[in-house]
Amino acid sequence: MNNSMYDICIFVCIFTLSLSESTLFADNNVEAQGQVADNAKEQIQTDNAKEQIQTDNAEEQIQTDSAEDQGQDIAKRIEASMSGWKDSQSTLEMVIRSPNGRESHMTLQSKMLEVPDGGDKSLLVFQRPQTVAGTLLLNHSHIKKEDEQWLYIPRSKKIQKISGKLRSSSFLGSQFSFEDMSTFKLKKFRYRLVGEKACGEEMCNILESYPVYQDTAYSKLVSWVDSKSRIQKIEYYDHSGKWLKTLNLKQYEKVSGRFWKPTVSEMVNHQNGKETEIVIKDIAFDTGLSENDFDKPLVR
Repeated sequence: MNNSMYDICIFVCIFTLSLSESTLFADNNVEAQGQVADNAKEQIQTDNAKEQIQTDNAEEQIQTDSAEDQGQDIAKRIEASMSGWKDSQSTLEMVIRSPNGRESHMTLQSKMLEVPDGGDKSLLVFQRPQTVAGTLLLNHSHIKKEDEQWLYIPRSKKIQKISGKLRSSSFLGSQFSFEDMSTFKLKKFRYRLVGEKACGEEMCNILESYPVYQDTAYSKLVSWVDSKSRIQKIEYYDHSGKWLKTLNLKQYEKVSGRFWKPTVSEMVNHQNGKETEIVIKDIAFDTGLSENDFDKPLVR
């Protein structure tokens, strides 16, 4: 082969090799670009998923905040509907019913004093039957600390301070606990509006309340609140989440032209089948009571 032919062969081989390398580089470059595009697409999808999760969490938080704000507003209206009466005196009839239908009847005198910007005070005095006559329960409610209660039983001539876990025990054999005998205070609970359900002829807001104070027997309370901010019933749940009892508030009457008051309060225990009913026989507001009528020496 002459030199010219040899040079031509060399040129063709080099050109062919260069073309192959260029093709391979181009293929690799296309593949790399495709991988980059796929990675970018995956990143976009990941970012979009994260944004959606953040959006969902934000919406859920807004809904939670809204439910808590609405619950707080309803609780404020309830408190407002129960405030401004200054003081009251009433006669109560308490009936304790066992599952077999047996009944025990008791008569009590009730005195209550509203303390602005503080805790209300109440005094219950048993009058009948003779076995419990003279028994007193003095209650000092507080906003920022545990309520104080003292029980005086004439037969033993002893005063017992009801505190701690004793507050969850039965109030003289009834289905009301000592804790239940304290007056309602807005700041002792967290609230959440969870829905609306029919109650009688109208719809009620369903309000969950979570105690923020210690030594309570309840994990939560569920109140059914009508359009006039009257509580129709309260469901009580124990710390295991089981439905413990229900307080049914019946036969509301408007007294003194200002206050809606249930004249019948029925506590039903779903775990032992017992019931207790408290009926208001008469009630008067703004009767001139003072804090001196609720001093601790009264139970001595």
